[in-house]
Formats: sequence, C-alpha cells, structure tokens
Amino acid sequence: MLPTTRSNRAWPELLSYATLAERRREARVKAAGAVELLVCDPAPQVITALLVDVSKSGFRALHQNSSLESGAEVRFRHEFAKGKARVIWSRVLPGVIESGFRILKA
Repeated sequence: MLPTTRSNRAWPELLSYATLAERRREARVKAAGAVELLVCDPAPQVITALLVDVSKSGFRALHQNSSLESGAEVRFRHEFAKGKARVIWSRVLPGVIESGFRILKA
C-alpha cells in the first residue's frame, strides 16, 4: 500500500500519470530537435519549440510562449511531419512550458 500522508502529495500525481500513460491509444516515440509553430490568430507569430516525443496523431513540445493556449490551432513543421495541429493541453514547468498537440491535417 502506498503512503497517502499529507506530507507526501506527489503520490496521487504519480499514480494519475501512470494511469494516463496506460490509457494511451498510440505509442509515443522520443524525439529531439526543433519544431516550428506558426500561430495565425490573433496575430501571426512563429514559435520555435523543442520536440519531446511524437505519435501517429500528435506530438509534445517544450517552448517559452505563454500565450499558446489550449484550443489554439497552429501550422507546424518538424523532422517527422508537417501540417496543422491543435494545442490540447499545456502546463507550466520551472523555466519552460510543455504542450501537447493533436495533428489535424498532415
């Protein structure tokens, strides 16, 4: 049995992550290199991000742009694919923002 004391709040987060990983429909492949994101709305801007991993229908990247919100659509280009994607989620980590993207059109 895992400890569930108040002083150790990391356990529920780790369990949630493990459960999420088991529900993934597609395998993820670790990746590295740049991914270029073109955001057109509200004003055109190019964001250079670092690719973390890829799957058949999406990818995960690290970047510094706090205005990139869930639901935003971007044009993307990286070593494995290019096309149109939607930001599905983002989380702020120390010094960087991590976002997950679903490919809409390759």
